[in-house]
Amino acid sequence: MLGDDFFTRYLRIFQAVGDTFLDQIDGIEHVFDPTVAPPQMVSAMGRWIGLEYIDEQLPVSVQRRVVRRYSSLVGSRGTANGLRGLLEALTGAPVEVEDQGGVYRADQAPVSVNPHVDIRVGASTAADPIEIADDDLVRIVRREVPASVTFTMRRTGRLIWPIEEEAGDG
Repeated sequence: MLGDDFFTRYLRIFQAVGDTFLDQIDGIEHVFDPTVAPPQMVSAMGRWIGLEYIDEQLPVSVQRRVVRRYSSLVGSRGTANGLRGLLEALTGAPVEVEDQGGVYRADQAPVSVNPHVDIRVGASTAADPIEIADDDLVRIVRREVPASVTFTMRRTGRLIWPIEEEAGDG
């Protein structure tokens, strides 16, 4: 049967298909590693962990950095640490987050009518910085902080939230 040219070419089709499956199975652990996964998979992983706003047009290295960093912070979502990590991953800049939060016994909780967070984003120090608009950063923060929390946000010293109304508007 090996002497039959048609038969050997026919079997090679199945061998090629089988080899493709084996290659994919051998590398399956890398599909879910944002440092080496295909770019489409990095975008999908970002959406799975709540990063729907990651632009697929960003350099893949930036997408990988953000997904890798935020995936370790998902458990901290809605906290100062989670917000700091997300903003640092997105901007490549140092971020300071000051909040009034904490864990208290019911009878020892501070009386705070308006929980508030102060956020300060510095200048980017990343090797591959991305340009992210101020209003996009504000939109992301509004999505990340609990609904009952107000915040003030400064970027490289400029107040970007809340937006101060111009004099004369009323």
